[in-house]
Amino acid sequence: MAFDTLEFYGALWQGQGISWLLLPDKPAQPWFVSSARRRQPVSSFARQKPAGKPAQQKKDRPRDTAGPAAWQPVPANLWPAFWRERLAATKPGRVVWTYQELGQDMCRKPDIRRRNFFQRLIADLAHPAGTHTFFPVCLPQACAQDEPAAVTRNAGIFWSALRRLEARGVLVMGAEAVKTLDLEEDVPLWGMTRRHDFFVWRLPEAEAVAIDEKLYFTLLEFLRNALRDVGRHI
Repeated sequence: MAFDTLEFYGALWQGQGISWLLLPDKPAQPWFVSSARRRQPVSSFARQKPAGKPAQQKKDRPRDTAGPAAWQPVPANLWPAFWRERLAATKPGRVVWTYQELGQDMCRKPDIRRRNFFQRLIADLAHPAGTHTFFPVCLPQACAQDEPAAVTRNAGIFWSALRRLEARGVLVMGAEAVKTLDLEEDVPLWGMTRRHDFFVWRLPEAEAVAIDEKLYFTLLEFLRNALRDVGRHI
Protein backbone atom coordinates (compact mmCIF):
# COMPACT_ATOMS: atom_id res chain seq x y z
CA MET A 1 0.00 0.00 0.00
CA ALA A 2 1.30 3.41 -0.91
CA PHE A 3 1.76 5.88 1.97
CA ASP A 4 1.98 9.45 0.89
CA THR A 5 1.14 11.68 3.85
CA LEU A 6 2.87 12.12 7.18
CA GLU A 7 0.88 12.35 10.37
CA PHE A 8 1.51 15.44 12.44
CA TYR A 9 3.52 13.75 15.18
CA GLY A 10 5.20 11.52 12.59
CA ALA A 11 6.48 14.60 10.83
CA LEU A 12 7.92 15.86 14.08
CA TRP A 13 9.70 12.64 14.85
CA GLN A 14 10.91 12.09 11.30
CA GLY A 15 12.57 15.48 11.56
CA GLN A 16 14.62 13.90 14.34
CA GLY A 17 15.60 10.97 12.11
CA ILE A 18 12.88 8.54 13.40
CA SER A 19 10.75 6.82 10.75
CA TRP A 20 9.50 3.71 12.61
CA LEU A 21 7.74 3.16 15.94
CA LEU A 22 7.98 -0.07 17.93
CA LEU A 23 4.81 -0.91 19.87
CA PRO A 24 4.35 -3.85 22.34
CA ASP A 25 3.19 -7.06 20.61
CA LYS A 26 2.92 -5.24 17.28
CA PRO A 27 5.21 -5.01 14.25
CA ALA A 28 7.04 -1.81 13.60
CA GLN A 29 4.65 0.88 12.46
CA PRO A 30 5.60 3.65 10.06
CA TRP A 31 4.80 7.27 10.96
CA PHE A 32 2.64 7.50 7.81
CA VAL A 33 -1.04 7.52 6.96
CA SER A 34 -2.53 6.09 3.78
CA SER A 35 -4.02 8.23 1.08
CA ALA A 36 -7.19 6.14 1.33
CA ARG A 37 -7.44 7.02 5.02
CA ARG A 38 -6.70 10.64 4.25
CA ARG A 39 -9.54 10.72 1.72
CA GLN A 40 -12.03 8.96 3.98
CA PRO A 41 -15.30 10.89 3.84
CA VAL A 42 -16.68 12.59 6.87
CA SER A 43 -19.25 10.43 8.58
CA SER A 44 -22.92 11.12 8.05
CA PHE A 45 -23.22 11.93 11.73
CA ALA A 46 -20.64 14.67 11.40
CA ARG A 47 -22.41 16.05 8.29
CA GLN A 48 -25.84 15.90 9.84
CA LYS A 49 -27.42 19.26 10.56
CA PRO A 50 -29.71 19.71 13.52
CA ALA A 51 -33.35 19.59 12.56
CA GLY A 52 -35.45 22.68 12.89
CA LYS A 53 -34.29 26.10 13.93
CA PRO A 54 -31.13 26.29 15.93
CA ALA A 55 -31.73 26.87 19.56
CA GLN A 56 -31.41 30.48 20.50
CA GLN A 57 -28.55 31.25 22.75
CA LYS A 58 -29.60 32.16 26.20
CA LYS A 59 -29.08 35.79 26.85
CA ASP A 60 -26.96 36.47 29.85
CA ARG A 61 -29.15 37.85 32.54
CA PRO A 62 -27.91 41.11 33.92
CA ARG A 63 -26.18 40.40 37.19
CA ASP A 64 -27.16 42.44 40.16
CA THR A 65 -23.82 43.85 41.18
CA ALA A 66 -25.24 46.49 43.48
CA GLY A 67 -24.18 45.75 47.03
CA PRO A 68 -25.78 47.12 50.18
CA ALA A 69 -26.08 50.86 50.20
CA ALA A 70 -23.18 52.61 51.86
CA TRP A 71 -23.99 54.08 55.24
CA GLN A 72 -24.67 57.79 55.21
CA PRO A 73 -24.61 60.09 58.25
CA VAL A 74 -27.84 61.61 59.45
CA PRO A 75 -27.92 65.30 58.44
CA ALA A 76 -27.68 67.52 61.51
CA ASN A 77 -30.82 69.45 60.54
CA LEU A 78 -32.78 66.24 61.15
CA TRP A 79 -31.46 65.78 64.69
CA PRO A 80 -33.67 66.67 67.66
CA ALA A 81 -32.60 69.99 69.19
CA PHE A 82 -31.16 68.45 72.39
CA TRP A 83 -28.78 66.29 70.33
CA ARG A 84 -27.61 69.30 68.31
CA GLU A 85 -27.03 71.20 71.54
CA ARG A 86 -24.94 68.37 72.93
CA LEU A 87 -22.84 68.25 69.77
CA ALA A 88 -22.28 72.00 69.89
CA ALA A 89 -21.01 71.66 73.48
CA THR A 90 -18.57 68.83 72.60
CA LYS A 91 -14.98 69.51 71.65
CA PRO A 92 -13.54 67.60 68.66
CA GLY A 93 -11.27 64.67 69.43
CA ARG A 94 -9.54 61.85 67.60
CA VAL A 95 -10.80 59.27 70.12
CA VAL A 96 -14.40 59.36 71.35
CA TRP A 97 -15.40 57.70 74.60
CA THR A 98 -18.95 56.57 75.26
CA TYR A 99 -20.93 54.50 77.74
CA GLN A 100 -24.62 54.08 78.43
CA GLU A 101 -24.84 56.57 81.33
CA LEU A 102 -22.67 59.24 79.74
CA GLY A 103 -25.61 61.41 78.69
CA GLN A 104 -26.92 61.52 82.23
CA ASP A 105 -23.44 62.23 83.61
CA MET A 106 -23.23 65.17 81.22
CA CYS A 107 -26.72 66.56 81.70
CA ARG A 108 -27.49 65.69 85.31
CA LYS A 109 -25.40 65.36 88.42
CA PRO A 110 -22.36 63.31 87.28
CA ASP A 111 -21.34 60.12 89.01
CA ILE A 112 -18.29 61.15 91.07
CA ARG A 113 -16.62 57.73 90.89
CA ARG A 114 -16.86 57.60 87.10
CA ARG A 115 -15.70 61.21 86.77
CA ASN A 116 -12.62 60.59 88.91
CA PHE A 117 -11.87 57.38 87.03
CA PHE A 118 -11.86 59.10 83.63
CA GLN A 119 -9.82 62.04 84.88
CA ARG A 120 -7.20 59.66 86.23
CA LEU A 121 -7.16 57.47 83.10
CA ILE A 122 -6.82 60.35 80.63
CA ALA A 123 -4.01 61.81 82.75
CA ASP A 124 -2.19 58.46 82.91
CA LEU A 125 -2.46 58.00 79.15
CA ALA A 126 -0.80 61.40 78.69
CA HIS A 127 -1.88 61.83 75.09
CA PRO A 128 -1.70 65.24 73.41
CA ALA A 129 -4.49 67.72 74.01
CA GLY A 130 -7.36 67.19 71.61
CA THR A 131 -6.94 63.42 71.47
CA HIS A 132 -9.90 62.45 73.68
CA THR A 133 -13.50 63.60 73.82
CA PHE A 134 -16.83 62.20 75.04
CA PHE A 135 -20.15 61.83 73.23
CA PRO A 136 -23.21 59.88 74.45
CA VAL A 137 -25.15 57.08 72.83
CA CYS A 138 -28.12 57.97 75.04
CA LEU A 139 -29.26 61.43 76.02
CA PRO A 140 -32.04 62.85 78.21
CA GLN A 141 -34.43 65.03 76.27
CA ALA A 142 -33.97 67.75 78.88
CA CYS A 143 -30.73 68.38 80.72
CA ALA A 144 -32.08 70.34 83.70
CA GLN A 145 -30.99 68.46 86.80
CA ASP A 146 -34.28 68.92 88.61
CA GLU A 147 -36.49 68.02 85.65
CA PRO A 148 -37.28 64.39 84.83
CA ALA A 149 -36.94 63.48 81.19
CA ALA A 150 -36.95 60.40 78.99
CA VAL A 151 -33.60 59.08 77.83
CA THR A 152 -33.36 58.38 74.13
CA ARG A 153 -30.94 56.03 72.39
CA ASN A 154 -29.81 57.05 68.94
CA ALA A 155 -27.00 55.11 67.29
CA GLY A 156 -27.48 56.91 63.98
CA ILE A 157 -26.88 60.31 65.52
CA PHE A 158 -23.90 58.97 67.48
CA TRP A 159 -22.12 57.67 64.36
CA SER A 160 -23.00 60.86 62.50
CA ALA A 161 -21.57 63.00 65.28
CA LEU A 162 -18.21 61.23 65.07
CA ARG A 163 -17.46 62.75 61.69
CA ARG A 164 -18.30 66.21 62.92
CA LEU A 165 -16.02 65.63 65.91
CA GLU A 166 -13.18 64.59 63.54
CA ALA A 167 -12.94 61.24 65.29
CA ARG A 168 -11.08 58.19 64.04
CA GLY A 169 -11.67 55.79 66.91
CA VAL A 170 -14.35 54.93 69.47
CA LEU A 171 -13.92 53.43 72.94
CA VAL A 172 -17.19 51.81 74.00
CA MET A 173 -17.46 50.90 77.68
CA GLY A 174 -20.05 48.42 78.88
CA ALA A 175 -22.49 45.93 77.41
CA GLU A 176 -25.45 48.33 77.22
CA ALA A 177 -23.60 50.84 75.08
CA VAL A 178 -22.38 47.99 72.87
CA LYS A 179 -25.97 46.85 72.50
CA THR A 180 -27.17 50.37 71.67
CA LEU A 181 -24.60 50.54 68.86
CA ASP A 182 -25.47 47.03 67.66
CA LEU A 183 -21.94 45.71 68.13
CA GLU A 184 -22.58 42.56 70.18
CA GLU A 185 -21.88 40.15 67.33
CA ASP A 186 -19.03 42.16 65.81
CA VAL A 187 -16.58 42.61 68.62
CA PRO A 188 -15.83 40.71 71.84
CA LEU A 189 -14.66 42.29 75.08
CA TRP A 190 -11.17 43.77 74.56
CA GLY A 191 -11.66 43.33 70.83
CA MET A 192 -11.49 45.80 67.96
CA THR A 193 -13.55 46.15 64.79
CA ARG A 194 -14.35 48.71 62.09
CA ARG A 195 -17.74 50.36 61.76
CA HIS A 196 -18.54 53.15 59.31
CA ASP A 197 -14.79 53.71 58.77
CA PHE A 198 -14.11 54.16 62.50
CA PHE A 199 -11.93 51.95 64.70
CA VAL A 200 -14.06 50.60 67.56
CA TRP A 201 -12.82 49.00 70.77
CA ARG A 202 -15.05 47.25 73.28
CA LEU A 203 -14.04 47.80 76.92
CA PRO A 204 -15.39 46.71 80.33
CA GLU A 205 -17.96 48.67 82.34
CA ALA A 206 -16.62 51.98 83.63
CA GLU A 207 -17.96 51.23 87.13
CA ALA A 208 -16.14 47.89 87.24
CA VAL A 209 -12.81 49.46 86.30
CA ALA A 210 -13.28 52.35 88.71
CA ILE A 211 -13.45 50.03 91.74
CA ASP A 212 -10.86 47.45 90.68
CA GLU A 213 -7.21 48.57 90.67
CA LYS A 214 -6.00 45.44 88.90
CA LEU A 215 -8.58 45.90 86.14
CA TYR A 216 -7.69 49.59 85.94
CA PHE A 217 -4.03 48.86 85.16
CA THR A 218 -5.06 46.12 82.73
CA LEU A 219 -7.17 48.70 80.89
CA LEU A 220 -4.41 51.30 81.04
CA GLU A 221 -1.86 48.95 79.51
CA PHE A 222 -4.37 47.81 76.89
CA LEU A 223 -5.07 51.38 75.79
CA ARG A 224 -1.40 52.28 75.70
CA ASN A 225 -0.87 49.46 73.23
CA ALA A 226 -4.09 49.94 71.25
CA LEU A 227 -3.60 53.71 70.89
CA ARG A 228 0.19 53.63 70.60
CA ASP A 229 0.05 55.00 67.08
CA VAL A 230 -2.60 57.56 67.97
CA GLY A 231 -0.79 60.23 65.96
CA ARG A 232 -0.64 58.12 62.75
CA HIS A 233 -3.69 55.86 62.68
CA ILE A 234 -6.08 57.58 65.06
